[in-house]
Amino acid sequence: MPNEKECIVPKESDNSRNPRTLGGTSAAEDHIAVHPEPPSSKVQALDVKLEPDKSGKPEKVGGGKATSVSRKKSYDVDLFFKVNGKLYQRLGKIGSGGSSEVHKVISSDCTIYALKKIKLKGREYGTAYGFCQEIEYLNKLKGKKNIIQLVDYEVTDKALLKEVTSGTMSNKDGRVKEDGYIYMVLEYGEIDLAHMLSQKWKELDSSSSTIDENWLRFYWQQILLAVNTIHEEERIVHSDLKPANFLLVSGSLKLIDFGIAKAIMSDTTNIQRDSQVGTLSYMSPEAFMCNETDANGNTIKCGRPSDIWSLGCILYQMVYGRTPFSEYKTFWAKFKVITDPNHEIAYEPVQNPWLLDIMKKCLAWDRNQRWRIPQLLQHPFLVPPVPPQVSAPMDQSCKLLQLIGKSCQNDPKSFMLFSQLQQLLKDPRTSATSESSISHDEMHKLLSGVSNLCLQLQRQLANFEEIQLSDI
Repeated sequence: MPNEKECIVPKESDNSRNPRTLGGTSAAEDHIAVHPEPPSSKVQALDVKLEPDKSGKPEKVGGGKATSVSRKKSYDVDLFFKVNGKLYQRLGKIGSGGSSEVHKVISSDCTIYALKKIKLKGREYGTAYGFCQEIEYLNKLKGKKNIIQLVDYEVTDKALLKEVTSGTMSNKDGRVKEDGYIYMVLEYGEIDLAHMLSQKWKELDSSSSTIDENWLRFYWQQILLAVNTIHEEERIVHSDLKPANFLLVSGSLKLIDFGIAKAIMSDTTNIQRDSQVGTLSYMSPEAFMCNETDANGNTIKCGRPSDIWSLGCILYQMVYGRTPFSEYKTFWAKFKVITDPNHEIAYEPVQNPWLLDIMKKCLAWDRNQRWRIPQLLQHPFLVPPVPPQVSAPMDQSCKLLQLIGKSCQNDPKSFMLFSQLQQLLKDPRTSATSESSISHDEMHKLLSGVSNLCLQLQRQLANFEEIQLSDI
């Protein structure tokens, strides 16, 4: 009989000395890693024994009367977590911070998960409320392939969960006084984008190589698709987009951590927050100035454009190995430059001008100038323009167009002007009212259009050449 891998995790209802064996299912590593550290312990069969309650106190039953029957545990709390009556065996701690912990666990069907345990006591009520709200969002996002999947959860503070479900908050400024925990069972991932970038740049620095554009395109597109799911499909603003919140699960990046996310109201694209939120190096100018008034007396709000800025910071880090404001070390130094509309972000030269262009589309200081996700997904960096194909190669005018087209390929603005000129010369009738003939006025208008495009193209190519010479 062939050897089979056995996974033994006791059920809560299993009171025998020998727990039930679940064999034959492999532990699939397909799912939230805060740090990509290997677990120190291996899955092993455990003979879980029932132990009497060490307190020695009689258990109270209905009516307040004591009984001589001691409380019995069917599992070891040092080896297992219990969520909604289901047991998950601990395999090792992945990470921790504050009053939160993330553990690698295995279920009774031998599937690997990440279990997030959050202590509520002492936390600000609004923060605790946000953690419960994350469960609401993840439930809403179930089945979305580029969002981390919530497998199970339990909130021991039922009153808090009820308030989140009903959309009310009774104790906004207070702190949680009662003991309580949130348990979230999530997909387990191999590594997050922050560690991926760290490893990538160590490799590049040691080999003096540059970033691979295909690698950039592959993961940048996945990042955009994940954020597009919450922005355009579910109308949620994440508010804390950063490399650590994108997790690699079975080769694809998934968006995680909705602790400070907020839904967009149906009648607006922006949201108003009670305080500044986000991670400093990825925060937008408006996130720093949330609820203040601008020069026109309007209240500054955060919305989808704020997430786009964060995405621009992530792409900048993917390209250059650092965030746009990494040279400013203190909070106030960063605050000063990020909120300054006249501050110019430094961009080192890159081989592909479309890459530079898409970073600038995300990092425009004016939030109204930033592109939305659908536009970014169609940007020429991800969807490269088809090189100009000119027919009748023996014709002298076509040879001239070919030469002009080649000189425009590295400059997005010049290429756009060239495309317009090429289309006008290729089929002038598209601008005319009649396909059979062109009137004198229409001919004059077409020639003026060609002339203007040529002048604009000439100026743009001259400006682009000056920029290239200044960078040498």
